[in-house]
Amino acid sequence: MLDLNHYSTRLKLKVLNEKRYIWDFIRKKWLVLQPEEFVRQVMILYLMDNGYPVGKMSVERSIKGIKKYNRFDLLVYDNKFKPYLLIECKSFEEKLKEDIDIQIGSYNDAIKSPYICISNGINTHYFKRIENHYEKLDGIPEYFIKG
Repeated sequence: MLDLNHYSTRLKLKVLNEKRYIWDFIRKKWLVLQPEEFVRQVMILYLMDNGYPVGKMSVERSIKGIKKYNRFDLLVYDNKFKPYLLIECKSFEEKLKEDIDIQIGSYNDAIKSPYICISNGINTHYFKRIENHYEKLDGIPEYFIKG
C-alpha cells in the first residue's frame, strides 16, 4: 500500500533561494516542488520497492496521437519496452473518483497499456484493461519479466 508518510522520508528535498525542490529519480535533476510532483516521486519509490525497475520507467513524455501538449505522468515498460503500467498522479489535495479518470482513459486509448493507475498519494486505484473496459484490481499489478 502506498503510504505518503513512509515514502516522504526517503525523498530528496532542498531549499534554494526560498524555493523548495525535489529530486527526480528518473530524470536525475532537481524540480520545483509541486504537490503532483511530490506524489509522482513517492510513486516511483513505491514502484521500485515492488520490483519495478527504474530503467523501465518514463516520466512526462508526449503521447503520440494526442495533442502535443498532453503528456503522461509516469509509464512503466515491460522488458520488450512495451507499455505495462500507465500512472496518472494527482495532487494529494485532489479527491479521486473510484472509477477511471477520463484523462487517463483517453491517454491509454493511445498508449494501450494493459494496466493503469491513478493516485493522489493517499488513495491509489489500479485497473486492468480488458478489451474496451477496465476491471478494478485490489492492488498493484506484479511486475515480472516476460520471456
